[in-house]
Amino acid sequence: MNFNNHSSLDGRHAFLGASKYHWINYDELKVAESYSKFLATRKGTILHEFAAQCISLRQKLPKSQKTLNMYVNTELRNRLNRLQMEKQYAQLNQREKSAGAKFVTNVLLNAAQQTASKYVSQYMSKGVEALINMATKK
Repeated sequence: MNFNNHSSLDGRHAFLGASKYHWINYDELKVAESYSKFLATRKGTILHEFAAQCISLRQKLPKSQKTLNMYVNTELRNRLNRLQMEKQYAQLNQREKSAGAKFVTNVLLNAAQQTASKYVSQYMSKGVEALINMATKK
């Protein structure tokens, strides 16, 4: 059995199809009006996809009175405002360390640095002594 290949029609809808049979009773003017609405719907879908793509890529459009440009730019501005407000909120809600907590943190950091320094120098001295001993035994 041979089937027709309709892969090139993917994503397209028939204007006059069997599922929409009412067009049989339309006059010429009504068919033209329906076709005009069909094209407007298709154009709207394409423009909506374009706007969504611009917004996801954060691509600003030229400033104009076109509805599409104003919509995309407004959405980008809203996203930027939302991000700025989230950042400000995070900054406002940071907990300030008390003087005692700062003092304890500094003491612990200094103690850790001194201890680390002490052990590093101690083990480096042992390593250098071992190298000197190995060199002098030969």
